Amino acid sequence: MPIGTCRLCLALGVELLNSHFVPAGIHRIVQADAPQAIQITGKIAMLSSHQARAHLLCERCELRFQQQGENWVIANCWRSPTDFPLLDALDRAAAFQNRVDSRAYAGRGISDVDVDQIVYFAASVFWRGAAHEWSTPKGKTYGAPPSRIHLGPYQEPLRLFLLGEATFPDGMYLSTWLEPKRDERENRHAVPPFKAFDTGYHVFRLFIPGVAFTLSVGRAVDREIQSTCTSRSGLLLVCPTEGLRNTEINRRVTESQARGKLASVLGPNR
Repeated sequence: MPIGTCRLCLALGVELLNSHFVPAGIHRIVQADAPQAIQITGKIAMLSSHQARAHLLCERCELRFQQQGENWVIANCWRSPTDFPLLDALDRAAAFQNRVDSRAYAGRGISDVDVDQIVYFAASVFWRGAAHEWSTPKGKTYGAPPSRIHLGPYQEPLRLFLLGEATFPDGMYLSTWLEPKRDERENRHAVPPFKAFDTGYHVFRLFIPGVAFTLSVGRAVDREIQSTCTSRSGLLLVCPTEGLRNTEINRRVTESQARGKLASVLGPNR
């Protein structure tokens, strides 16, 4: 393993592990029985089983990520149509708000729900998306650029939060949506952090099986969005995520140039 500086704790002269961008356990859920998934990088879409990795973290910080978020979330997110522990826990609890298309829960008061693990997991993946330029798949990349999001002055406070040296950063608001359906079509997907849009403040998304995370960043984030922050309120929403996927994932595929095997699968009239 190479020797260098850990990007999280900033320890010098340490062995750097080959860390995953999106945890390997998420890849295993998504790619079970389907060895290749659609990967979108820049304006290029391709089929790939690539798992982006980089020598980023020391062993202590890698373990920190696993124990404070990854292991719990991987065990409790959607895993199959009959295995979605986090949604099961919410279904057993009483929602404090019921609407036609959504239910809202105070996650910190629900047995078998660990809001702090959920928040830490999402924060760690968004931070990784900003801390490094993640490479495209080995082999044919078709000119796809590295993947990275930009958090500007909020990146350092987020790093300190992950180290346990600060609270969740001011000006950052994390919302958590769970998909109410349990079938594969609605849940079996993972999309690393990307910038969804900018409307006076920045909005980033992260999708894992059964869960969509939104990170809103900036001083202009409106109060309604602020009130949904899982870190501060413990709020968890159960509502369909299909709209987000149609407008932000499927649209990205449509607007991208299909390359390699994906171009053959989609055909010329996609």
